[in-house]
Amino acid sequence: MFSIIVAFDKNFCIGKNGKMPWHIKEDFKWFKEKTTNHTIVMGKNTFNSIGKILPNRKTIIVSHSPFIEGENCHTIQNFEKFLEDNKDNNEEIFICGGGEIYKKALPYAKKFYLTIVDTEIENGDTFFPKINLKNLKKAYEQKVNSTPPCTFYVFERDKIKEQDKTIN
Repeated sequence: MFSIIVAFDKNFCIGKNGKMPWHIKEDFKWFKEKTTNHTIVMGKNTFNSIGKILPNRKTIIVSHSPFIEGENCHTIQNFEKFLEDNKDNNEEIFICGGGEIYKKALPYAKKFYLTIVDTEIENGDTFFPKINLKNLKKAYEQKVNSTPPCTFYVFERDKIKEQDKTIN
């Protein structure tokens, strides 16, 4: 099962100049809690922005060329094949970005761990695809008194329908 975990601002901005445009310790803790002991998948640029292999997770990096291989970390070149091959996997696999990875994974995701940051980033350059949350079932909501403030959500999709595979 694919789950998306992402933090974005009011305009779906997830990045600026190759980095997250905020540093919210509560969001880092949320990410760690949810992804520890799971497989995480990210693009090469997202991995480079983190700068290291995260402990207690199997890391898959999507890159067109061989990138990193090691214990609990390897590179795949064909992300679409990975999605198709693992769409019925019972393990929760977390998609962690960036923008193009999210866009390709969105039609396969059944669960969404969203951090919506109460801000608007000027000159953001990487965005999460706009999704209609009304098509999803809200399973969790927690307002966080951080700087800037944010809200954690978990949304679920019961069944992936053909129209869910269309991204606007």
